[in-house]
Amino acid sequence: MVGGTDEKHNSPIIQFFLPLSQPSIAIADYRESRDLLLRRGKELIRGKLNTDTWTGLIPNHFIAMEDSHPRYKGARSLVKDLMAPTFLHTVSAPSSHLTFDIMAASALGVDPKESATVKHIRKLQATGLPRASGPAPVKFPAWDTPELLSAIFVIEDAAGKAISSPNATLFHWYNKLFNSEIRHAAKVKDATLLAAINDSSRRLAENPTTFKPRSAVDYMVQRELQAAQKAGTKPSFASGEMSDGLIGYLIGGQDSTHSTLCFAAKRLSQYQDVQRKLREALHKAYPDAYENGRLPTADEITKTQVPYVDAFIQEVLRADPPSPAAAREAACDMQILGHFIPKGTVIVLPLDGPTIQTKGWDIAGELRSESSAKHQDLGDWAHSEHPGEEFLPERWLKTTEGGNEVYDNSGPFMSFSSGTRGCWGQRLAYLELRLITTLLVWNFQFDPIPAEMQDWDIYEEIFAKPTNTFVQLKGEGWLAQPYNPGMKGKLRKVMMELRCKGTSYRPDFIMEPAIWDSALGNLSDLKIIAQQPHRYAQPGIVRQNWEQLITEWAAWLRRMLRYMNRALPPELKVIVDANGEQETHWVFHMEMPGRCVFQKLPWGDFIFDRENFRYR
Repeated sequence: MVGGTDEKHNSPIIQFFLPLSQPSIAIADYRESRDLLLRRGKELIRGKLNTDTWTGLIPNHFIAMEDSHPRYKGARSLVKDLMAPTFLHTVSAPSSHLTFDIMAASALGVDPKESATVKHIRKLQATGLPRASGPAPVKFPAWDTPELLSAIFVIEDAAGKAISSPNATLFHWYNKLFNSEIRHAAKVKDATLLAAINDSSRRLAENPTTFKPRSAVDYMVQRELQAAQKAGTKPSFASGEMSDGLIGYLIGGQDSTHSTLCFAAKRLSQYQDVQRKLREALHKAYPDAYENGRLPTADEITKTQVPYVDAFIQEVLRADPPSPAAAREAACDMQILGHFIPKGTVIVLPLDGPTIQTKGWDIAGELRSESSAKHQDLGDWAHSEHPGEEFLPERWLKTTEGGNEVYDNSGPFMSFSSGTRGCWGQRLAYLELRLITTLLVWNFQFDPIPAEMQDWDIYEEIFAKPTNTFVQLKGEGWLAQPYNPGMKGKLRKVMMELRCKGTSYRPDFIMEPAIWDSALGNLSDLKIIAQQPHRYAQPGIVRQNWEQLITEWAAWLRRMLRYMNRALPPELKVIVDANGEQETHWVFHMEMPGRCVFQKLPWGDFIFDRENFRYR
């Protein structure tokens, strides 16, 4: 909205004009902005710019209300459990998949097996993973966006357009009248959330004494029942407050996290030394997981303090805040930095820029408010050993007298705004980012991106996001050399059984490439027992079906061998016992040329007499 104009006018406070409205101001000074939000909050209200933007979309959510609104406390109370440690650690953390999946699982109790990520992986497995051809972007199959997520995107788009329009109320009226997308999004939102609310209230009614909340909607239904019992009224489970509370939770938790993860991925690729320190800190923090070649559990991640992880997340949020600015309105005539600000003025507070990311202005003490002058904590990173222009997680670390490194969040930072109407979902955001950052860095090496693919262009709607986020990944996870010497020893020699089972093969089945790349890369010895289907092993099968089975087997086997050949050390020979079946020999020769030695393996027939398919 006003990005860069403070630097252009060489002043920490500027006046600008929005269409059909009185002059507005922007303040680019951390100390003064924080003072306004934290200590002078009674002089500010959220204002029409905020409330009108959201009233036309989710009017029953507290984000669309002033503190003085008669329904504000009730709307806020309905969702207050969702930021409590009990909910965050028992519901949000265990349901952690990625962005929308996290929110769908924690908000509505969606089964992880039905998550959008799992469905997309199945699609990739069925169609085949795209291959890279040099340093160029790989095009993956289109993502099948869940219907509720599509509705959220439409709602967010409408909010972004409303906040930048001359009149948000008029925009929403026109948009709902002439835009079928927003009407459809509202129907999808209401139908999906109502179904979840009805299911939760039914389970509560059936087991009122043993009901255990497992999602946000469960907590909200339980709180609504408790409030109704206390007031002696009938609970209103299908209320607007209930559905708008849920959709607000989804919007805030999904898209803002997605934004920060995109920036985090770019920072990991850009700063290799930071990534190395981050991975070393994780291995040190979770020694049992590291030594035993497993992932840290959600419980371990939520209960273990890893200062460098928290510092990295804080630095990403400081350098790349998901929201560009906070807006308030003067509730009375007031003075800001020596200027008279009349009641009703829109006050925009950038969450980045001078004092936070670049050097700010030297402001005379007499221009500051009395409360700002009393609190002279660090107000500009330029006055510290960590300049704001540099990406340095170390700025958020300090060493105690006992020599321990701890996370310290003091310093210019406004990414979650501040004060009583600061970001309500801040705790959830930190939890999500801690979980996902840990798992990403534990499993993947983010290699540098080619120079021609690097850019820091940003587009802004409700949240700011990089225009392009490219990653170049290498399997550096819980099976990877050199990070797991114990696991490497276990994997040096492997026997693998590949067998036909039944009369049908799943040609869509493949192993996860990251597992092949990391595990097979450690092998010093690999023996494979492979038995193709044949008519004698399948009594009653006709020749046509048998030939089809051979075709399916070969297609499946080729996919398996293709990954293996890519991941195995180049010098490694593979011993194959294929019972002389020519079709299978041909597939091995095609996919692993010059690598295979065919011979009878001791115990091979005995192993194939065992009933179950297994790896050893």
